[in-house]
Amino acid sequence: MALKLIIDLHSHLLVAGHA
Repeated sequence: MALKLIIDLHSHLLVAGHA
């Protein structure tokens, strides 16, 4: 499933936003 990919992307976006 693409759920893992979505979570991975979301996590990356969150980290990028906080950075």
